[in-house]
Amino acid sequence: MWNLFKIAAILVVELNFYHFLGIFMEKIRILPLSKTFASKMIYGFVAYHSMFWCVALPCRLLEQSLHRLTSIWVVFVIIILIAGMAISYKEIIASYYKLIGDIWKYKWYILPCTLLMMFLLYYICTNGQNDIDAQTYIGQVTTVLDMDRLTGINIKTGAASKWFETKRIFSVIEYNSAMLCQIFHMHPLLFCRTVRGALNGILLAIGLFLMFLRIYQNQTEATEKAIMTLMLAMSSLFLFHNTIYTGAHFLLFRAYEGKAYCANTFITLTILSIMGLYQERQRRYFILLFLTMLAGLSFSPSSAFVLTVLGGCLLAGYILIERKWNYILYMALAVMPNIIYILLNMGGFPGLHLEG
Repeated sequence: MWNLFKIAAILVVELNFYHFLGIFMEKIRILPLSKTFASKMIYGFVAYHSMFWCVALPCRLLEQSLHRLTSIWVVFVIIILIAGMAISYKEIIASYYKLIGDIWKYKWYILPCTLLMMFLLYYICTNGQNDIDAQTYIGQVTTVLDMDRLTGINIKTGAASKWFETKRIFSVIEYNSAMLCQIFHMHPLLFCRTVRGALNGILLAIGLFLMFLRIYQNQTEATEKAIMTLMLAMSSLFLFHNTIYTGAHFLLFRAYEGKAYCANTFITLTILSIMGLYQERQRRYFILLFLTMLAGLSFSPSSAFVLTVLGGCLLAGYILIERKWNYILYMALAVMPNIIYILLNMGGFPGLHLEG
């Protein structure tokens, strides 16, 4: 029971901080203005992991300890909280009031959707596969936590090593998980299979809801239709749960993995960013796309290829039809981190060794 309370508490803290950070990013006019609590949360999620990447990667290359990374990140978060509360506390309060009003207004639609999500999250948390991938990813979190080292240990053998393979050189999600395990005093196995897995399901649902809301935005009862379509979409995951290498399989059985986030959350957020650009024609959506690409790369190397191709294909038609040739440059800048990673792979760059 105590673990269930702790899992719920961590999810509440994470989601509320994402919401707070999303409002802060809007307030300083980095990201497009949003109208819903959910979109602010999505903004905060990609901003959080993009900023963590910028902090964790140098710490890793400089061979800092997990405690040092945690200390730096906690100080950084405190500064963001103080600055955010100073300039956007009114917007934060107004956003919560609006959320309460929306929940009451659409309660008969939200209630069955909430029950469905609770069942789905329970399924995700209790049906994770125990294979070599699970042992590798969760094992890396455990190794970092136990050894208090971001570098210098081969997670497969336990031997000393300072070699960074190109495949994992930019991925830092395991360090974020280890840091949160340290802060909340939770075992990596429990954290990854519950908190990290459940968060993937929640973010996917939020992203899909926002997509459906955009699709129905010019129709009557758009919110009701979006919620009902979301329930249908989330239920349909079970139609494909016996397949392999699909979003449904990754979410239901491997939701804590970086590839699972790529296959579900980041693909959805990439589509959502392009939809916002189509409908509102705000160039700030390229910033949102850039943060999505960077956050995706921090979770999984697969994101570099998948999200770049997806974003490029979705945007190509718009550029050709509207003749927005300058958008080609914006798109190139948005996917620049991914392009760098792809070029390193294509060029045969084997990795990085910290010792000369």
